[in-house]
Amino acid sequence: MRKKISLIIPYYEVDPEKRDVLAKCVNSMAGQYDELIVVDEKADNLSYKINKGLRRAKGDWLIVCNDDIELEKGTLRDLCVKKVVTCPLVNGNLLKLFHGHMFCMNRLVYAEVGPMFEGYKKFYFDDSDYWMQIEAKGFGIQTISKVNIKHEHPGRTIHKLNTGVNVEDENREIFLKRWGDQAYRRVTTIYS
Repeated sequence: MRKKISLIIPYYEVDPEKRDVLAKCVNSMAGQYDELIVVDEKADNLSYKINKGLRRAKGDWLIVCNDDIELEKGTLRDLCVKKVVTCPLVNGNLLKLFHGHMFCMNRLVYAEVGPMFEGYKKFYFDDSDYWMQIEAKGFGIQTISKVNIKHEHPGRTIHKLNTGVNVEDENREIFLKRWGDQAYRRVTTIYS
C-alpha cells in the first residue's frame, strides 16, 4: 500500500509584492503530496506554526517546508526514508546537517520525537533545537543529495519581520541552557 505524504508549509506573507512565493513553492511539488497544510495563522513563533501543521497532518510521511523554496531536483518521495529524518540539499550545497528549510520524517519517528520546542521568540534556533531533539531521541539525520531545493531568499522572514528587538541573543541563551556549548558549536558550523 502506498504511504501518504502530508506537506506542511508555515506561511508568512512578509512582502506583498511577492505574493507568488507560496504559489511557486506549491507548484514545484504539484502532484507529489496527498495532503497540503498551509498554516497561515498570525504567530511570530515558527515552532508554533510547524507544530500546528504536524498535529493536523494525516499522512504517513510528514514533510515540513518553508514557503519560499522550490523543489528543483528529485521528488518528495525521495525524502521518505524509514527511521531517519531527511533533508534535501539547498541551492546545490549542504548548508548544515539539519535545517528548517525542508525536512521529512515518518509518523512513527514523529511519535517518538514529538513536537518542536516553542520557547523561542521569532525565528532563531527553532530548527537547531529540533535537530538536537531528534538526535536526543536516537534518530539519525540524513541529507538526500538527489533532492535539491532552491532557496533564493534565506532569512527573508527574519529580515522582514525584524522589529528592531534583537531576540537572537536571547534565543541563543535559551539554546545554550537546553543543549550546551558543544551543541551550539555543532549547529553553527556550516558544512559544504
